[in-house]
Amino acid sequence: MPRGQSVELNRDEYSRPDLAERAEAYVKLAGLGVLSRAEIRVMERLTDAGLPGDDAETDDGEDLVAAEALTGGGRS
Repeated sequence: MPRGQSVELNRDEYSRPDLAERAEAYVKLAGLGVLSRAEIRVMERLTDAGLPGDDAETDDGEDLVAAEALTGGGRS
């Protein structure tokens, strides 16, 4: 590969449900208080765990790191 480029192989991407199914599940889990918005954002790779400005005021950070570890979330 050319210098400065990288490749990410994430086998979970091939087996994960489509966005509509994930969104429906997130709505249910958030409604039950199982997942926070910040955890969902990390799981969807929309943000990094522990970054300032990520809904971290409602989480102690441990749950966000766990969500990132579980799904490989967070930006590369």
